[in-house]
Amino acid sequence: MGTSSAVVIPCSDVAAEVDYFVALGWRVLQVFPADDPRQVILDGHGIRLLVRRGPGGPLRLSVSGGVDCSSASPSGVVIEANTAVAAIPPLNSKFSLTSGDEPWHVGRAGMHYRDLVPDRQGGSVIASHIRIPEGGPVPDYPHFHDVVFQLIFCHKGWVRLAYEGQGEPFVLQAGECVTQPPKIRHRVLESSDDLHVIEVGFPAEHMTTADHDFDFAAFPVDPDRRWDGQQFLRYTNDVNSWSVLGNGIRVSDTGVAKATSDRADVRLVEMSEGSSHAVTTVPNALFSMVVVLAGEVTGKLESGNDMGRLGEGATVVIPVESGASFTAEKSSKLLLVEIDTAL
Repeated sequence: MGTSSAVVIPCSDVAAEVDYFVALGWRVLQVFPADDPRQVILDGHGIRLLVRRGPGGPLRLSVSGGVDCSSASPSGVVIEANTAVAAIPPLNSKFSLTSGDEPWHVGRAGMHYRDLVPDRQGGSVIASHIRIPEGGPVPDYPHFHDVVFQLIFCHKGWVRLAYEGQGEPFVLQAGECVTQPPKIRHRVLESSDDLHVIEVGFPAEHMTTADHDFDFAAFPVDPDRRWDGQQFLRYTNDVNSWSVLGNGIRVSDTGVAKATSDRADVRLVEMSEGSSHAVTTVPNALFSMVVVLAGEVTGKLESGNDMGRLGEGATVVIPVESGASFTAEKSSKLLLVEIDTAL
């Protein structure tokens, strides 16, 4: 869906401005980006609004192509061309380490976000720790993301979700995950208190588009459908997905590689105290991330650089042409995510 033409409302607090107009009957159409919205398009009462973070000024009108935008109107109205989301930037692979103590901010639908990869690897990949402190119905709406790959891993609590073509809504429990193929419609319905999920997406900044009138119940169930070569995957932490590697290590293959035609791979690693797990040298164009879900590990890069002790919530990005090892100081659990960013 294109943005069409819209009246531009610059403001310092996008969330407050959007809430004001939603209360008056406007509906959200697009959000960009979802983790920290700086541009939201709303529709209602016969007029489309573009709420944008930024300083005020003369009234502005954002229009589709084919309109001369070179001058202002006699009264000072400035006409500007709609700007498309930038092309996917190449992976700028760098070592990154967050401790788990980073600040939270409010993103789409009032959810709290914490950035796990602040540099976004040059704008290629986003990884967010998302929480909902107080459970109950979530003020979400049917929507989809213009992404190449997206993962939702439930870390704590539970969340009830609905997905296009996947039948009745279901509850995603702690330790489980889903992939969200490109542009699959979905909705967050309700959650437990203190819900925590980890969301990873490629590219980092992507458009989120609402489809308020979409009826999940009326859409035919088709679990084998593919979106740009990918299938929807729901990993339920089945006991059969786990294998024992020895030396106190267990690994679970989530099935993400198969579902995404090898676009990404996601694994869980359980480690007993004193055991070590190695991540082999990362090839070019591969994003490789390790999140400490429980326990405490010490990490070291192949180069010998020591990461120190990493507790729950710590996140490491291993750069290309490097590997790493992790040693459990006590029983620990890791989430390993790899994304092939080559297009």
